[in-house]
Amino acid sequence: QPRLATQSMPPPPSAMSPLAMYRNLVRAARSFQDYNVREYALRRVRSGFKENASTDAVQAELLMHKATKELRTMQRQATVYNLYAGGMKSILETKGVA
Repeated sequence: QPRLATQSMPPPPSAMSPLAMYRNLVRAARSFQDYNVREYALRRVRSGFKENASTDAVQAELLMHKATKELRTMQRQATVYNLYAGGMKSILETKGVA
């Protein structure tokens, strides 16, 4: 299966800290050009990490595997969304326009 040059495969969850996973998920969420999709992805990443802030080691390992799958999915979705993104910005993205 061919990989795009802009996508890098994340390391296995055991080698990645939760903070590094959070940063990668936020970075992937910010790569969406569409404002609504980008903000939804950021909200979802933040709320997921807040909900699971205090978990045991076994649950944390399962969550890291899930987060790795989500990261890969988000990277693929960002690529596809950006291929078909329109040139118009959302009204929320235009600041200072009166």
